[in-house]
Amino acid sequence: DADFYDDALRNLERAVAIEPADFFALHRIGLVHMYSPKHMDLSSAELFFTKSAKYALAEARSATGIGQSALTSDALTSFSEQVPTDESIKLQSAEAYLFAARACYIQGRFNDAASLAAQGFRAAPQLLEAGFMQAKALAAADNDVQAVAPLELVIHEDRFFALKTLADLDLCPKPAVQALLQRLQSDATALAASLLAECKRQVIAGSNADSLLTEI
Repeated sequence: DADFYDDALRNLERAVAIEPADFFALHRIGLVHMYSPKHMDLSSAELFFTKSAKYALAEARSATGIGQSALTSDALTSFSEQVPTDESIKLQSAEAYLFAARACYIQGRFNDAASLAAQGFRAAPQLLEAGFMQAKALAAADNDVQAVAPLELVIHEDRFFALKTLADLDLCPKPAVQALLQRLQSDATALAASLLAECKRQVIAGSNADSLLTEI
């Protein structure tokens, strides 16, 4: 129901008028401007996401006040029992940077997208989508050699990003990215062959493991 976006935006803007550094409200306003067809404004979305990221990161460093935001809360636990951690707030900052990067990417500003995604990846290295977005934006800007470093980190953490890379039209055609995937495939094959050889050296002839190794 599009009316809900109107209501949400109006109330979120009231919240920001009361507390301009409320990164929860800023983040949600960015979402409205990014995903509501009626309110879509990618430049505004980018602005609100960037502000949200900045204030969330400052909150994580100071560990005070607005960190009690519902953005880090559990709906089944009372607010008085919830204590957000620095890491959880840094993750919110990183996610805001990621959304800002996506807004820039859609606008065709690939270098800005790469820079914002990199800030998110630095703030929360566990947010692998930020690292992937950084690599994607760099590749879109024809900086595929630079894209290799964050992409390799992401793939090492979660191998399924290799499959995502193969399906990505910014990354897959780039020579440096193809060379990375070939190198990682070669390294994985060599490791598997080495482990298999070690198993064969230690296996007891005629055992269940012997038949499994033969099948492998």
